[in-house]
Amino acid sequence: MLTLDARARSEASESSAARMPPYLLPWIRVPFLIRSITSTTWGHEAWPKVKPLTRRALEMRRQIARDGWWN
Repeated sequence: MLTLDARARSEASESSAARMPPYLLPWIRVPFLIRSITSTTWGHEAWPKVKPLTRRALEMRRQIARDGWWN
């Protein structure tokens, strides 16, 4: 069973994902993802799962900046 903290985090992430319109392009979505990851307080048990996600989001941001495919 989920603890209260885990349940609150999952509900918060679901509600933030529900608020993000699906039509936003990647160079808009990635900064939103990075902001939500860095502004959330993660527990010791969740951090090993969040750390690779953070790395992947930062790499996506670097790739978007390098490609410049939105121009």
